[in-house]
Amino acid sequence: MQVIEHLLTASVVVANLTGLNPNVMYELAVRHAARRPVLIIAEAGTDLPFDIADERAIFYREDFAGVEELKPRLMAGVKACLANPQPINPVYRAGQAAVVRAAESDTGTVQYVLEQLTLLSDRVAELSRTLRKVVPPEASEAATHHLRLTGDAAAIDEFMARLRDGTLGVRPYQYQRYSSRTAAVNIATRDQSVLETIGGTAERIGVQVDVYQVA
Repeated sequence: MQVIEHLLTASVVVANLTGLNPNVMYELAVRHAARRPVLIIAEAGTDLPFDIADERAIFYREDFAGVEELKPRLMAGVKACLANPQPINPVYRAGQAAVVRAAESDTGTVQYVLEQLTLLSDRVAELSRTLRKVVPPEASEAATHHLRLTGDAAAIDEFMARLRDGTLGVRPYQYQRYSSRTAAVNIATRDQSVLETIGGTAERIGVQVDVYQVA
């Protein structure tokens, strides 16, 4: 009972979905139902369930470097939660959709719009889940490099398209978009020339890349 009270009243709740523990998933649902701020974190490699795959989450690595990198991101996430005391979440969206359905007109226009929004929401969730799903590098490959990307949305999208198609000499195995102008991606390579190619390509496209070796 005390846990539920905290879930309903706390200013911010941090939900660690590593391992997808059923109790944690239930507590996250309670928090969503209360429409209170929640910060989702999970260890890199966690495949988030479909219903929350499009929710913003912070992924971290379970090592010393990963913990140090997590600290500022965690602080920034908490501040963002406090700045938005009534966030939009899957439970709230479902409730709003039910209200709209109750008021739909005889022409069927509202129903059509709802169906299109549902299809769009499903597609976004599917893409988000695909991007977040980690494909671990082979043990023989290099240490992981964490790339922080800054630039306009179109430039970041173009850079990621080139990275994904392999033209830069390496493929990403984890990607997260924080906003329209910031994102992060992990790669694994031992070849310094690959990093130089990535840096040069990003500069030409108009993306700032900050490289951190994390493992």
